[in-house]
Amino acid sequence: MRIHQNSVPLSKDRHARFTLKRPLGYGFARHLNSAPLVAAEFDKAAHDHPIVFGPATGDAVAPVVILGLRNDENLCVDGNGQWTGGYIPGFLRQYPFVLARPAEDQQFVVCIDETAFDEGGPGPRIFDDEGHESEPLRQALAFLKEYHRQSLQTLELGRALKSSGLLQRMVVRYGEDHKDQTLGGFEVVDRARLAQLPAAEVERVHRAGWLELIHLHLHSLEKIAGLTRRVEAGR
Repeated sequence: MRIHQNSVPLSKDRHARFTLKRPLGYGFARHLNSAPLVAAEFDKAAHDHPIVFGPATGDAVAPVVILGLRNDENLCVDGNGQWTGGYIPGFLRQYPFVLARPAEDQQFVVCIDETAFDEGGPGPRIFDDEGHESEPLRQALAFLKEYHRQSLQTLELGRALKSSGLLQRMVVRYGEDHKDQTLGGFEVVDRARLAQLPAAEVERVHRAGWLELIHLHLHSLEKIAGLTRRVEAGR
């Protein structure tokens, strides 16, 4: 999921006088109909968004929130780039910073979207006059590090659901004839299969902390109806 228009590695030399644009807004995400989620976000996100599972690295699956039903449409961002959809996923709150890996055998590096900055503008600077990290940058780096750690942990949830055979393909129908289909590639937990899990497997999932997340995921699917109503009403 790409939200950076011009992502480059953070550099003290190149970005010495870069300042963050204000107000930044969420116009950069208006084309995303979904966004990744980490396990720690399920409780808050489930109040506002459907949580489903989509492709991750390799053959893994990972949770995402659905933000719109059609390609390139985010129903949580208005025409002015303001967020109107309740909970904002951490994946989007990272912006305009991100941890990126240039190649599989290389270390992660901090990158920024240069289009979100001015040079010498009135906004918060990345580095101070001595070339030290500013407080906003230190906060951003701490957030990146913690989000990355939680993302790796969350992959375990996807592995557990996949290995237990609990996931099934998701299809959403809307429109007057209810023949439109969207959200290709996403999956949800099959309630019937969950109910049939052996007691030992239920205990394993519960002890790992996944059972509560599964129920939050299933509860969040009720939010799909709100999205379909908005699409059918023209927004």
